[in-house]
Amino acid sequence: MADQDFRLFAFQEEAADKLRAAALNWVGHSVTHGVPRYGSQPIPFIGQLRAVTGSGKTPMLADAVAGLGDAVVIWTSKSAAVVEQTYKNLRGRYRSLLPANDVRIMRDIPSQADWQHFLTAPTGITIWVLTTAAWNELEAANAGGDANARLSLHRPQPDWSGTTSPWELMRTQLKRPLWIVSDESHNQSSTQLEILANLQPMGFFLASATPVQNELFEKWREALTSDPNWDSLMEAGTVPVRTRDVVSEELLKTTIELFDNNSGFEEDLDSVLGTMAQLDEALLADHASVTPKAIYVVEKSNPPRGSSEEARPVVIWNYLRSKGVDADQIAIYTNTRDVPEDAEKISSLGQLQDRHRHIIFNQALQEGWDDPEAYVAYFDGRTNSFVRIRQIIGRILRQPNARTFESERLNTATVYINTPTENFEQVLADLKKELRLYAPENEPSAIPIRVKTKKNPLPGINPKPDLNDLTLPRWSLKAPNMTGAQQKLRSRGASPWAREFLDHTGIGQMSVLSLAAEEVIKSSPIDVLRSARTRNGIFLRRRLLARNRACLNAIHPDAIVGPSYEQESCQSSLCQEELENLISEIAASFEDRVEYQLDPDPDRITWSIGEHRPRNSDLLDFTNATHAQYSAADFNPDELLFARTLDSTGEGIWMRNPASVELGYGIPLPIKVGDSSKFYPDFIWWRDGTTWAIDTTGSHLMNDKIRGKLIGLEQPKIALVVRGKWDIARGTKIDTNGWTSVIARTALTPVVNHAEDLPSILTSFTP
Repeated sequence: MADQDFRLFAFQEEAADKLRAAALNWVGHSVTHGVPRYGSQPIPFIGQLRAVTGSGKTPMLADAVAGLGDAVVIWTSKSAAVVEQTYKNLRGRYRSLLPANDVRIMRDIPSQADWQHFLTAPTGITIWVLTTAAWNELEAANAGGDANARLSLHRPQPDWSGTTSPWELMRTQLKRPLWIVSDESHNQSSTQLEILANLQPMGFFLASATPVQNELFEKWREALTSDPNWDSLMEAGTVPVRTRDVVSEELLKTTIELFDNNSGFEEDLDSVLGTMAQLDEALLADHASVTPKAIYVVEKSNPPRGSSEEARPVVIWNYLRSKGVDADQIAIYTNTRDVPEDAEKISSLGQLQDRHRHIIFNQALQEGWDDPEAYVAYFDGRTNSFVRIRQIIGRILRQPNARTFESERLNTATVYINTPTENFEQVLADLKKELRLYAPENEPSAIPIRVKTKKNPLPGINPKPDLNDLTLPRWSLKAPNMTGAQQKLRSRGASPWAREFLDHTGIGQMSVLSLAAEEVIKSSPIDVLRSARTRNGIFLRRRLLARNRACLNAIHPDAIVGPSYEQESCQSSLCQEELENLISEIAASFEDRVEYQLDPDPDRITWSIGEHRPRNSDLLDFTNATHAQYSAADFNPDELLFARTLDSTGEGIWMRNPASVELGYGIPLPIKVGDSSKFYPDFIWWRDGTTWAIDTTGSHLMNDKIRGKLIGLEQPKIALVVRGKWDIARGTKIDTNGWTSVIARTALTPVVNHAEDLPSILTSFTP
């Protein structure tokens, strides 16, 4: 059954919209300028959704695919577990993201009727979820008796496809455009992706936590860079999701403990059980209904042939039992031949039960198993591969109930590895690099998830004593009267559009091209643009979300109702152009009139200082800061210079403000700046009865609408300090030397100061 209540988070909606729009813009440009080519080969659209494990790549891809119109989709992954879970979710939890009607989702060997529909149906969406072994001859040979190996699409399948191979039929006889979705595409080899390219799909959607490297794809990219339009369309196809946004929605745990244990097998497992006991204690204190789980990763399911050793899964099972763990709490998910009589051995993800708190496995759970209650991972034996470690960490990184708990232990994933000393630092560096990939551009060193190690446990640093009076009010946006905007929306919803306004502009004239040579290549893009439609109400809501989330939240849902919002329109249609104009008008009116108010929630009206959570072991000492030390990783060069200068004044007390929903002080923005809807000032300075919120980046205050509202706050006073001399009115730098400060004045224009050094700049900060 579909989950009718399932909704994407805002960052997921925006990513899916960007990906789908990039694909359709590519197709539209192909219609008007011809399909791009590499030699004689047509170049398909290449979309890359780059997002950390746990961000929800599958629902984002499903939402993107849903807007492609009539289509055949091959949704593939190397992992059978990923495929099994994807098939289940597309038919169940994520089904509401796909069109309500004319959708088929296939798995394994199809019936003759399903195959004929897949091949010949002119309309609707059909998604065939397959492992790579189904269409890759080499993998099929290695898969033995696996069902996907028997499926091999390169061989005739008389029972359902006749005497011609399904692969050849797909290549030549599909009536609908073909799209490829490659989940966990970092696991797919260049050869595999090139095999799929031989089907001449309309485009690829590659989902991965890391960039996908492929020689053929790189050649396609090089061929397109000479044309600025194609180059821009190609770049738009790469859609990164910021890890910070995923963490902000509380989808991921906020801390990873990485312990390198060399003390011996029994001591290591004792540490795992100790961590599980700590989790149980924290659950009682937090009154949380979560069942923490531990996973145990073995490299081999059975001992070498002729050996008298016990299989490692059995050794682990016996030790857990000796420590009092009930047998029904342990699952062995390996192909181990001989297991104890009362051991429970499972053969699929579907057999895992809530009571299984200790799960022993080798490859099966490497990807595709999504259980946020998994907290602890133990690697049995030596582990040198960061790729392997990263994949397992992904299984324990999701956060239960999508909310941060009061106890830090319940927000922490713990990993026990055994790796050579010389490799541990590299593993640690690789992990931090992975978590840092999707940081904001102005925070290239930021790691949104804290990494702790046994060698460097990185305890939190509490504020200095007697700082309880250093608080700040929490602000929220007070929406203006939206009656006029809602009347316009209702009026627009009451009048349906004529058909010509809903269709893509000029599509009728472009269809003449389908009579030219290379008919399939020419007509397919047109077919896509004709059928790729979005319900107008969804289009309006999502475009307004991307423009201004606060504005959308201020509009009653009943305002976006009416027959015209139930209609579906093509991208670039006159209907969507008119809706874009309406969105701009409503958002601009909101941004001009929105005001700040104290947070109406009495439990949130006051913000107070929390602990500092170091990002690395390189700690810097400060005399006049709220915390005695800060991590060096929390500063870029200009920020560190400012911190040292601020500390040296000896006046008041200051803190480095983390850009963290959990710990930092943030002020909502009336309009989005880049990808940010909240302003986290770099520094907070309590001095002579006045509190200053000081930012050393400046991008938030270069926009007139933000500068006019944000810096008008009484508490704290907002100020900008930025390197160089700036013309604030024009937002341009006029000299690279010196410094500029912009200081708020209530109901007056801000004071702009220029000075040659930072100490001189700080003298302008007066009550």
